[in-house]
Amino acid sequence: MAVLEEHNLKHCKVESYMQKLGEYFELETQLLASYHVNHGMIKKAAKLRYYDCSLVKG
Repeated sequence: MAVLEEHNLKHCKVESYMQKLGEYFELETQLLASYHVNHGMIKKAAKLRYYDCSLVKG
């Protein structure tokens, strides 16, 4: 985000995608480290994963 700001390219949509991507990585780390994974966690990860793919596809 700092690079985008530096070049005056910051956009609220990109910022939102980056926030969701951060949430996804945090949840993914929890899922990989946990012995107690529930359906809700997997559903949330799948929803957040969309942002990961969308950001890459642009």
